[in-house]
Amino acid sequence: MDLFQFLKVKESIKYNPMKLDDTLLLSELESLGAFAYIPNSGNMGDMLIAAATIRWFNQNHLNWGRFNQSEKNIKYFVYGGGGAWTHDWIEGLQPIMNLMQKAERVVILPSSFRDVPEFIKILDKRFTVFCREKESFEYLKSQNTRAKILLDHDMAFRLSGSIKTNMLAPTKDLKKASSKLRQIVKSLPKDVRLFRKDSESEGHYQTDLDLSNEMGWFSPWEPIENIEFATNMMFELLNHFDVIRTDRLHIAIASALLGKQVIIHDNIYGKLKGVHAQTMSTLGNVNILNDSAEKNDKIVKFLDCYVPVKTCNFKCHYCYITQNKWWGEKLPEFKYSPEYIARALSKKRLGGVSLINLCGGGETLLPPEITDIARCLLQEGHYVMIVTNTTVSKRFDEILALDKELLKRLFFKCSFQYLELKRTNLMEQFFSNIRKIKESPASFTVELTVVDELIPHIPDIKEVCMKELGALCHLTIARDETKPGIPRLSDYSCEEARKIWGDFKSPMFDFKLPLFEKKRTEFCYAGHWSYCVNLGTGDVAQCYGCGKIQNIFEDLTTPLESHPIGCHCPNPHCWNNHAFLSFGDIVGFDAPTFAQIRDRVCLDGTHWLKPEFQDIFSQRLDENNPHFSKREIGKIEKGNKSSLKYYKYKILSKITFGKKRNKYKSKLKKWS
Repeated sequence: MDLFQFLKVKESIKYNPMKLDDTLLLSELESLGAFAYIPNSGNMGDMLIAAATIRWFNQNHLNWGRFNQSEKNIKYFVYGGGGAWTHDWIEGLQPIMNLMQKAERVVILPSSFRDVPEFIKILDKRFTVFCREKESFEYLKSQNTRAKILLDHDMAFRLSGSIKTNMLAPTKDLKKASSKLRQIVKSLPKDVRLFRKDSESEGHYQTDLDLSNEMGWFSPWEPIENIEFATNMMFELLNHFDVIRTDRLHIAIASALLGKQVIIHDNIYGKLKGVHAQTMSTLGNVNILNDSAEKNDKIVKFLDCYVPVKTCNFKCHYCYITQNKWWGEKLPEFKYSPEYIARALSKKRLGGVSLINLCGGGETLLPPEITDIARCLLQEGHYVMIVTNTTVSKRFDEILALDKELLKRLFFKCSFQYLELKRTNLMEQFFSNIRKIKESPASFTVELTVVDELIPHIPDIKEVCMKELGALCHLTIARDETKPGIPRLSDYSCEEARKIWGDFKSPMFDFKLPLFEKKRTEFCYAGHWSYCVNLGTGDVAQCYGCGKIQNIFEDLTTPLESHPIGCHCPNPHCWNNHAFLSFGDIVGFDAPTFAQIRDRVCLDGTHWLKPEFQDIFSQRLDENNPHFSKREIGKIEKGNKSSLKYYKYKILSKITFGKKRNKYKSKLKKWS
């Protein structure tokens, strides 16, 4: 009976088999005649290698069989490919190496090799070793053994034949594990993080699921039906996602074969980078992050910097610039030069590379100084975000003429003010500037502020986005700052809003909506990991609605002060939770990464985020910084409760958001 009939398969999954040159591999294996095969033990990824290998053996009519554990010797021995030939895992291969030493000939299928002197000692003319990436090949060649060392491709790329979904598990344990995984995967976002948690991890990635390890460990003697089930299950689960971010090699390979958008983070010794260069570099749906972004730059602070411009070339009805009729305000005069601002925000002073957001009260790019401010901050080594309505073409031309290496660390948040763009006839100018960004090394996102007046225009908005961007814009939430509690600016309930705007499938909107108007009482590291900075005055606050704690321009020799908000946030809710919570101001808060919130995949397969920002926006402050101990948190909370500043914040928040403003005016005047 056919194995798939036995497992009562329901439907096939489409994937794209690769065409590789099999000449070297076939030549070596055919020269053995009959041989015994032992797969590498391990997780679901190792089972993918084994399934692809077995199918390939059969497809090429090789004379092979499974090794019987009762046998003490193997004449012709073929060992499965994998990543176990490293310092961390070599001890588990000792029984395999004992068998190899007794064999007449040994072929090791494409694998990675690093720092394994125990293995080097047994290599001799009996061995043919295939490497799956150049660094392994050069390492083994440099050891001057008598073994034949060849460069080839990971066996998983040779997968052929059908892949099935909804297979019946061959064992109770696999049934239990697969049932659990199917439920977990349904709850995960379409843009998913599948990172490893073991010693090969770079260590700073937040993961939604370490999928490869979720079905347990498979032995070298695993029945073929178990191997097939694990492989088919892996493809079934990965097929649920659209974008996969991973440092698991075979999650990346399977996702690539499925045609998913794959963003690869390297492991600790360069395995993924090597395999990508050897086999995946021509695949348009696969990107790998570069070394500088992945291995060196870890964001330690997030600074939301206010650019003191109150005027704007738009009149969005929901904006406080419109409400206060400030369109005619003069452009600001900066008290300090761009160079001085950059020194005030130096890496040394901030404790390392930081993410700095530049946002004006009006249109950020109207002041001509903004070009040099961005340049100086980038030259300091920071990553810079600019919030803009994307219509000031002259400023875009100036900024995008900066050095290409600097532009890799620049990100534009393009506010899509649909009604104003139509009123001012600037729609084409808006998208023209976005095309300039896309053609540069910089990254961008496009964000639409959701207001009720836009609802009749939803079909047109979707159409113009797909035509001009190749992807739908993200959505954010308008707030009413004239009312207590700063509620959403909408007549529709959250549930109604979700139905109205659901077709955009915006992770940003989906995350912000249920958290809006919900008071946060967890311990918050704002004022320690993140700050609000006024670039006009130099005043630093812990967050919005908080008083001044320092002036960055007064004494550049003083460090940035630490005054964490803790559990006493003065704000009614965290309305910019998509930034502060995604970046990890509240330790362990379950939030998508900023990369998931900001990125889109276009119809042509390109991303709004270039590799540098794919990595930077995937980081979290709570993973890149040390945490306070329980005792330290207790002291901070005690200080917050007894501090006069705390009571100032309480009253300030009531003045700003409450109804009894006049009652507190005298106290505010006394403290000002």
